[in-house]
Amino acid sequence: MTAHALVVGAGGFPQPSSGEEDRAAGRVVLRPLPSVAQAVPEVARALDAAGVRVADLLLDPTLREWEDAWRRVREEAGKEPVIVHFGGHGLVVDTDLYLAVSDTDPRPGFVHGSAVDVELLLRTVDRGPGGPVLFLLDVCGAGAALRPQLVAKLAGVRHRKAWVIAACPAEEITYGARFSTAVAAVLEDLAQRRVFVGSALRYVPVEQLAARIDQVMARADAARGEPKQDVVRTADDAAVLPPPPFLANPYYRSRASDAYLAHLDGGLDHFAQALDPRFDIVHFAGRAAGGAGGAGVFRFSGRRRQLARLREWLDGPAGTEDRLLVVTGSPGAGKSALLGVAVCSVHPELEGLRARLGLEAFRPRPDPRLLAVHARQLTTRQVVGSLHRQILAAVAGPADGAPYEPERAVGTGELFDALARAGGATVVVDALDEADDPEELLREVLLPLAGRPDPGTAPGCRVLLGTRLWPDALRELRAVLEGRPALRIDLDDERPQVLADDLGVYLEKLLDPHYPAGTARELAARLAHSVEHGAFLTAFLYGTHLRARHAAGDPPGPEEALAGLPLDLPGMLDLNLRTLHAEDPWTGPVLAAVGRAAGSGMPLELVHAVALALAPAARGPLPAPRRDDTRAALDHARFYLRRTADGDRPVYRFFHQALADRMAPLAAPGAVLRALLEQVPVVDGVRDWSAADPYLRRHAADHAAEAGTEALDALLSDAGHLLHAEPERLAPHLHRARGAPARRHADVYRQTTAHHPLRHSLTARRDLLALEAAVWQDTDLAAALGAATGPPPPLVRPHWALSRTAAAARLHTLGPHPGPVHRVLLTDASGGDAGTAVAGGPEARARTEEVTRETSDPVRSEDTSGVTAAADARAHDAGTAVVAGPEDQARTEEVTRETSDPVRSEDPGGVTAAADARAHDAGTAGAGGPEDRARTEDVAHETGGAAGSGDTAGVTAAADARAHDAGTAGAAGPARTGSKAVVTAWADGRVRRWDPLRGEALGGLDGIDGPVRAADTVRDGDGRLLLVCAGGDRLTVHDLGTGALRHRLALNGVPPPSLLTALTLPDGGARAVTAGDGRTVQVWDLDAGRLLFTRDSPMTVVRALVAGTLPDGRTAMLAAGDEYLAMVWDLRTGRRLHRLGPHGDFVRAAALARRTDGGAVAVTGGADARLHVWDLSDGHALHTLSGHRDWITALAAGRAGGRCLAVSGDRQGRLLVWDLDTGRPVRELPGRQGVITCVALSGAVGAGLAVAGCADGRVAVWDLGTGVRTHGFAAHRSGVYDVAVGRVEDRLVVVSGGGDGRAVVWDVTPGEGGGEAAPDGVAVAEGEARAGAAGVDGTALGWGGPSAAVALCVPRTGPALLVTADGRTLEAREFTTGRRRFRLALPAPVPWGRAVAAAELPDLGRVAVTAGRDGVVRTWDLTTGTLACSFSGPSRRIRTPAVTSLPGGRAVLVAGEDDGTANVRDLTTGELLAVFPGHAGRLRALTTPDVPGAPPAAVSADDSGAVLLWDLLSGEPITVLTRTGPPVHAVAAAALPDGRAVVVAGGAGGEVRLWDLSAPGAAEHLTGLERRVNVLATTRLADGTVVAVGGGEDGRLAFWDLAARTELRPSYHLPGAVTALAACPEGIAVAHTAGTAALGWTAGQPA
Repeated sequence: MTAHALVVGAGGFPQPSSGEEDRAAGRVVLRPLPSVAQAVPEVARALDAAGVRVADLLLDPTLREWEDAWRRVREEAGKEPVIVHFGGHGLVVDTDLYLAVSDTDPRPGFVHGSAVDVELLLRTVDRGPGGPVLFLLDVCGAGAALRPQLVAKLAGVRHRKAWVIAACPAEEITYGARFSTAVAAVLEDLAQRRVFVGSALRYVPVEQLAARIDQVMARADAARGEPKQDVVRTADDAAVLPPPPFLANPYYRSRASDAYLAHLDGGLDHFAQALDPRFDIVHFAGRAAGGAGGAGVFRFSGRRRQLARLREWLDGPAGTEDRLLVVTGSPGAGKSALLGVAVCSVHPELEGLRARLGLEAFRPRPDPRLLAVHARQLTTRQVVGSLHRQILAAVAGPADGAPYEPERAVGTGELFDALARAGGATVVVDALDEADDPEELLREVLLPLAGRPDPGTAPGCRVLLGTRLWPDALRELRAVLEGRPALRIDLDDERPQVLADDLGVYLEKLLDPHYPAGTARELAARLAHSVEHGAFLTAFLYGTHLRARHAAGDPPGPEEALAGLPLDLPGMLDLNLRTLHAEDPWTGPVLAAVGRAAGSGMPLELVHAVALALAPAARGPLPAPRRDDTRAALDHARFYLRRTADGDRPVYRFFHQALADRMAPLAAPGAVLRALLEQVPVVDGVRDWSAADPYLRRHAADHAAEAGTEALDALLSDAGHLLHAEPERLAPHLHRARGAPARRHADVYRQTTAHHPLRHSLTARRDLLALEAAVWQDTDLAAALGAATGPPPPLVRPHWALSRTAAAARLHTLGPHPGPVHRVLLTDASGGDAGTAVAGGPEARARTEEVTRETSDPVRSEDTSGVTAAADARAHDAGTAVVAGPEDQARTEEVTRETSDPVRSEDPGGVTAAADARAHDAGTAGAGGPEDRARTEDVAHETGGAAGSGDTAGVTAAADARAHDAGTAGAAGPARTGSKAVVTAWADGRVRRWDPLRGEALGGLDGIDGPVRAADTVRDGDGRLLLVCAGGDRLTVHDLGTGALRHRLALNGVPPPSLLTALTLPDGGARAVTAGDGRTVQVWDLDAGRLLFTRDSPMTVVRALVAGTLPDGRTAMLAAGDEYLAMVWDLRTGRRLHRLGPHGDFVRAAALARRTDGGAVAVTGGADARLHVWDLSDGHALHTLSGHRDWITALAAGRAGGRCLAVSGDRQGRLLVWDLDTGRPVRELPGRQGVITCVALSGAVGAGLAVAGCADGRVAVWDLGTGVRTHGFAAHRSGVYDVAVGRVEDRLVVVSGGGDGRAVVWDVTPGEGGGEAAPDGVAVAEGEARAGAAGVDGTALGWGGPSAAVALCVPRTGPALLVTADGRTLEAREFTTGRRRFRLALPAPVPWGRAVAAAELPDLGRVAVTAGRDGVVRTWDLTTGTLACSFSGPSRRIRTPAVTSLPGGRAVLVAGEDDGTANVRDLTTGELLAVFPGHAGRLRALTTPDVPGAPPAAVSADDSGAVLLWDLLSGEPITVLTRTGPPVHAVAAAALPDGRAVVVAGGAGGEVRLWDLSAPGAAEHLTGLERRVNVLATTRLADGTVVAVGGGEDGRLAFWDLAARTELRPSYHLPGAVTALAACPEGIAVAHTAGTAALGWTAGQPA
């Protein structure tokens, strides 16, 4: 029988406007009741949850609408029961009750015809043909409805069909919809089986329902401090009439035995009410019962070993040892069941349950002070309060009979004191991981109670915990358990056969009598050996499912039962979903939403929003589910979920990806994204991402990527999202942008913001994005960023900007790494199965992370006669990487590299080669530092991965070539398409693996003991991809598919190798060859993990090493170095095959290749500036190739465009291409390069590509068919150490690693744009487009090298000019527009950041002054761009020029020189006017303050810490501001509004000091910077504020109000360290390590 319901709320009356006359006349006024509209829908929802069909929900109906609805529900119900709930105004006329509807006229005489007549309703029900009706009336005077019933009873009516529960008696009022709220609460309790009704009753008695409502209302009234409101009901004699059939009794059982068990469960509920509610005895007893039937039948089985340990702990003395015991296990392993058994066996109040458990072997002593809490969703305060109440009750004893005190705030100290006074207690806490804040509960309460770290805390207490021990949670607990197995019972640590036996006993009990014991045992065996998680829970769910089918009359036979057993998590979820859906249909949409949760999980609010979008539209009259409904659904499915804390709120996800994969398809990605984006507030039509949920800022891009390209493009085009999105989650999706605005925003974002150290600062992101938008001339993005909410308004905004690193080809910047990136490798991501991420920790420790990734399998040839070679060549003296350490000690850094897997050619003469070469002495790349000191750049090189060529004569090669400044080697061929990973290695030995398209670090490897000096990859005999690393004193071999450490091989006293190459033998098996410092070459069997043999070479140091398979099937290795020859040995036998030589000097590089005629050749080169080509079949020389004029520093060889080619680079920056078939030069590749440090060759497209890295940080790409340079990047701030090239999915990528600690992934796919970063060495014509607008190749036009110096010229009329000098070029641009006035070459480079000055001077006009390394001072006319005059100074370098005018208008130059003097010279003639010799150290900074009324003066500072003020006319000192201290790098001066002059000076550690020249004394300190201050400038703003600006190694600008001595915030962030700075009233000119920018003051300038 189904009950029907009509729910009505009438409270939306207009605000009355009655006057005093109406009130005096006693006229009734229907006031609005806003609480009705909130409470009545909850009643409808609760009725639905209780199994009642809600026919209609009416809000503010008219009388006609009410009558129609009442008629419909009666007709639909027929003889079935109906429940009517009405909330609103009640009108009592005489003794009759009327219910007011929206069109009721409350005037006397009008109520009867315009309101609902309750007496008429009751009479109609009692006398009509329909079924019974229960009226729930939440109106004033509702008790008046009982009078007609009383009259009817007196009249002898026997068969009542109308029942009433009224909110209040007839003479009283009710308010606030309290009755409706209580009705909803009671109905929900009934649905959740929290209201016990005698199991013999099929339906809930009306009087019991009314009493429960009255009880709930009484508690609520007491909590509000209000008088109790009495609920009244229809009187009834239960002995005469059975309960009317309105609400089904969930405890009803038709069979007597079932009714008895249900009664026991109900009794447990009643008993639970006498205990502390946080105890949750129903939870513990229900888990101990072990399944269906609740606590009436106890089926707990097995776990004998664990029970023995638990009894030992429970019965042990409460001393200081082992005060903690933790029960752990995967979800569904039975943790709560084990704790439930312990609580039911030990708690003194649960003796009856102890007996019914029937565990003869588990009889621990009862503990009168056992305290238990089910911590799920409880706060720490709630747990503490429960334990406190329980210990007080335990001490008081049962005789007192005092009820538990109401909940109040109890601190941990009060709890500890109570426990100490009681002599201790045993504390049981289950579901620790599901507490509101598990970490806090553990740290603040549970560990101290267990005596950790202080055993004196709460002596005598012991703690028993149950928790899922997730890898990334409860770290403090993990630390306690580490190395202490006695403190833990791990339920997952069980032998399968023992588990099968335990499950068998349990299933026998659960399935009896429906299935024989054999079926139960077979089910148990399958579960024990197959299920990943929760065998006991799976057994319970499946057993309950089988019992339900039997009860429904559809019993499956034993064979069907065995076949239907789910053995994985998705199968178990599918099975359980039927039950979950039956209990709560809302569970389906909720779990589908969770299936799409990203990251650590989705918060409740967003799960709810997504579920609403996914739910079926038709829910009848019911209101949409509430968040509480979603919370309840999550609670019902909690076994499958992981609930973690995100700040102060929980987030939800499935605990296993397989579960998410099962549910995610039920939630369309587009619908999920739309639902999520609807939660972002919209202001003036624009999404306000500053107010968005943190989950959305973190994961909106993840959801957009799932929804498709258009959705992602739309999100990337949203400037607010670009600003507020979490960089680590947004950056991996940037490569998927397709639309023009989205691609432009992606280009802007990844230039700097995606990898900047301060990218997590919202203000820093705003500044960086705005600056890059100026570089890319994206005015719309810049404007949107300026209007975005969130960060504080900036003090400056970019007018325009130039960048040396802007290029659309940049995909990702990987890092930062803690030191130079020595090796970058492009390898298969999967290793055959799942990809493993390689990332070493600070101690060269690594961890293995499994990633799911698909790759194509390597192409293998059936012909074993092809030549397969792996080469590793290095030259030690020329290319050893020397990196200065903290104490300026030089360290030798080895570099490593990895190649793509060899792809076998079907040509019988094929060669597959991998080469690795370095040169250590001759090729060291010198690079000038800030003080023009040459420092050694450690560079490395890697060539392209191998891929099959369409030409059957083509070479298939994987090459490894690197140069430690001079030496390289390598053969490279076409790169194979497939899923790839980038591997980077650096100086401290760590190795990291990355996804090249997403830019994400993928994980790490264990077992690497020291710095990785060399590395390679190879396929073993089973086709598995191995990573071989030479780290410390061992060789480590890892399976890249699983991350497992295969071997750790000792080097047996040989110095750690710096050279390593690996090779797959034609008949299977992997070999590695190692060499380095010394003569020794070692050959290793990587399958067996052993050293095969050792060979001594004639070289004092081996500098180049290659290995390969020759056309006749032999395997060979080649070594070369400090000798005029190279040696070739048979790799299998160790027999010497050839001596290749003589060479003209030491060999620094080697490579292997195969010519078009099938012959295998070796290519060697080095200090003699020539390449030598050798026939490997007999060792004779084929060609000697000349063309280089300096040491060969990089070499790659392989097949490209159907030819066998070699590309070689030298110390002069020249790159030559050679045809190895003919021995003739092909061409010299154009472009102006620095020292070539590494080259790579790829035949993946067309005629092939060559890639080169240089010591100046640039990377360039050439088309080998045309010789055209297709791409050029300013890739790194210091030298490029290594490059790799290969295909990744549909893209051709280059990866570069550099001395700046970063690796960069570049997209060089033909036709994708993003090519040249600038027309190399070519001046752009007058009137060019300024920063940022992309050219035809997609690059930013706002390209410019890092300026060594900047200056501002602010004329009396006309625009201000920004003058920059970047080495050998002087350029002038209009400050506000960026329009270039001129650009010209300087005769001598400007080496330092203060070597340019600009001003408007009498007689000379607008000029710029430069001082170069040649000691010549040149004055340039900024109007014409021509040289006005020049003169030579006394020293070779002028560091700190400043220009000013003396009294009388004479223009002078004030400059600091290398001899420590400061000179004043006539700017036109060079005449020396004054000399200031007061400095003992080298001058680093100088300024000439312009103070009205004061004589001309200068302030200069030096590296000994002196800051001195001196007279420009006489050269005499005026004031010593400070004499000694740390070096001063910057000074500036300004005149304050009151006429006083101040000087500011900056130095190390962010120190900025200020002196008042009118009263020199102790300096005041200005805060705002933390690292070395390089530059300072001052200016007066339009409002009169005198501002100082400073910048340096922090990479940001700080601002100060000099009069107030306060910092002005926020500071402005830049892509790199600030190198030069100038300020004027219009704005700031700033140079940083990545470019130059003109920043204008914002409209709201600081006062």
